[in-house]
Amino acid sequence: MHLDDDRVEFAHAIEAFCQREYGTPAQWNELTENDTVATNQVILDKMADLGWLGVSLPEEYGGGGAGFVDECVFIEEAHRGLTPGILAYTTGLTAAQTYLKWGSDEQKKTIVSNLVAGRTEAIALSEPGTGSDLGAVRTKGVRDGDAYVIDGQKTWISVAHIAEHMLVLVREDASGPKHDGLTLLMVPTDTPGIEMREVRTMEARTCNDVFFSQARVPASSVVGEAGQGWKQLMRGLSVERMIIAAFSIGAARRSVEDAIAYMQQRDAFGQSISGFQALRHRVADLATDIAVTRSFVYDVAQAIDEGREDTLNRESAMAKMRATEVAKNAALEAMQLMGVQATPASTAWSSRSVGPWRRRSSAGRTRSSARSSPSRSSDRRRTHECRRTSEVRRHCRILQFRVRTKDVDSGSMSRTHRRGGPHADHRPVHLASRRHVYRYSHLGR
Repeated sequence: MHLDDDRVEFAHAIEAFCQREYGTPAQWNELTENDTVATNQVILDKMADLGWLGVSLPEEYGGGGAGFVDECVFIEEAHRGLTPGILAYTTGLTAAQTYLKWGSDEQKKTIVSNLVAGRTEAIALSEPGTGSDLGAVRTKGVRDGDAYVIDGQKTWISVAHIAEHMLVLVREDASGPKHDGLTLLMVPTDTPGIEMREVRTMEARTCNDVFFSQARVPASSVVGEAGQGWKQLMRGLSVERMIIAAFSIGAARRSVEDAIAYMQQRDAFGQSISGFQALRHRVADLATDIAVTRSFVYDVAQAIDEGREDTLNRESAMAKMRATEVAKNAALEAMQLMGVQATPASTAWSSRSVGPWRRRSSAGRTRSSARSSPSRSSDRRRTHECRRTSEVRRHCRILQFRVRTKDVDSGSMSRTHRRGGPHADHRPVHLASRRHVYRYSHLGR
C-alpha cells in the first residue's frame, strides 16, 4: 500500500516531534530518569493534546474517528522514535479492542476517554505456567451477590503498575471443559486486595506480577457475557495483531538506521566500513525485508478500514509473525554490524544525534587505527577479544527472555557467530536493542 500525502505528512510530524522532544541522549535520559522509568506522562500528555492518541478509536466514545492505517502510522513512527510511553499506549489500545467489541457503553466511554487523555490501561491474562494456553487459567472469580471476588495470580502484566484498569481473565466455573466458564472483568487497579510486584527485566519497570486476594469488584464489571471470556478473546484478533506488527516495523527501521549511522562513522583499514560490500549486502537484506513486510502490514490495515476485519485472521497473524521476526533479526544483525559498540545504552542515539562514533580525523586517530598496514593476525585477535564473553559481560547486562514468536538464548556468545552459522538464532541481546526485541515478550498479555 502507498501512503497518501496526508499520512506521509502525519508521519513526518511525529518524527519531528520525537526529534524535538527527546532526540538527544540528554533529553531522553531526563524524561526516563536515566532509563529507570519506561513511561513519561508529560510526553503522553503532549501527544494527547495534539490529538494523536486514540486516533483510530470511535468518535462517539471520544476517539479520533480516523482509520486503522492512521493508527499504524502513529504507532510505527512513535516506536521508531523511542517514545517513552508508546508501549503503555499500545497495551491500552490492545485492551480497548476487547472493550469496544464486548463492553457496555459506560465501559467503552471510560476506556476510550482514558486512552485519548494519555492514561494507561492494562490486560491481565497470563499466569504462572499459563501463557498461550489461556484455557488453563486458574485465577478465580467467584460471584458473591452483586459482586465478584477474585483470588489468584497473574504474571508478566505490562504497565499494570501505572494503569487505571486491568482487563482480567478469571475462571468463574470449573465444572465443564477448560474453555468454558471464563469471564472477563474490568478491574480498577486501586481495588483493595490487589498487590503488584515488579518483574525485573532489561528495561525500566514494565512487567508485573499481580496478586489478587479477596479483591471485590461489582458485577457490572463483567465485560461482555459471564462465562464467555474465551470466545470473546478469540474473536476479532486482527486489530490486536496489527498493533504489534506496526510497532515491530518501527523497531526494525530504527535498528537499521542506527546501524547505518554507525557504519558511516566507523573507520577500519583506512576507510568507512559502510563501504565494505559484505556489510552492505547485509544491510540491503534487512532493508528489503522491512520494506516488503511494511507493505504487507499496511495492506492488511487498509483491509481492516474497508470493513473486512473478521475475514483477516490468517493475514493479520502472518503480518504479526513476520513483522516481529523482521524486528528481531534487524536488532540482532545491527548489533553484529556495530560490534562491541552495540553494548552501551548511549548507542541508541547514533542515527538521531551526536552519537559516540563520530568519525575522527586522521590526526586524532589512535595509534592502532592510524597504522598504514595493520596485520591480519593482530586484527583477528582484536576481533576475537571483542567477542569474548568476559568482555561483553563487562559492558552490558545480559538476561534471558522469551520473544513471543521465538526463543532467544542470551546466556552465551560464541566466537563463531557468523551469519547463518550454528548459533545464528542464539545471539546475545545487548542494551542497544533492548527497546526493540524485548518488547515482543509481553505486549498484550
